[in-house]
Amino acid sequence: MAKTLYQKVKVTNKLTPEEGAWFARAKYDDVMDIDAMADHIMEHGSVWTDDVVHGVLRKFNKCMVEVLKDSKKVKLNGLGTFSIALKSKGAASAEDLTASNITGAVLRFSPDRSVKAGLKSKILRGKLNLTLDAPKTATSDATPDDNDEGNGNG
Repeated sequence: MAKTLYQKVKVTNKLTPEEGAWFARAKYDDVMDIDAMADHIMEHGSVWTDDVVHGVLRKFNKCMVEVLKDSKKVKLNGLGTFSIALKSKGAASAEDLTASNITGAVLRFSPDRSVKAGLKSKILRGKLNLTLDAPKTATSDATPDDNDEGNGNG
């Protein structure tokens, strides 16, 4: 059975009211790239050969970047939606705001929060087999909202 690892983290950021409190933070023991995901799919008895699965996932990756750059969002039904978010410097007026004010772009992901998708916080939490990674603890300058895990109140 799959297990979801977590660790205990103490917030040491004095700028937050949660300073000194302990929170659970997800711990990851590996990162799976697109080729590893293709191999994983193949382990589930895919009817396609490994070169087809690898090729489709690599092509999806390239095409997703292409359509995001073309001002489109990419929705994966039951998973979520990818989009581009821009960072910019403020301008005194709408007329003063130009492309030169844009300082960065990031990939944003919004999970599908439908009950059917099963990714809604409380539904997903109920499906996890939570396991404390180690008895030792860590500290963090981050606030609870600086990570994906938060304080578990979702």
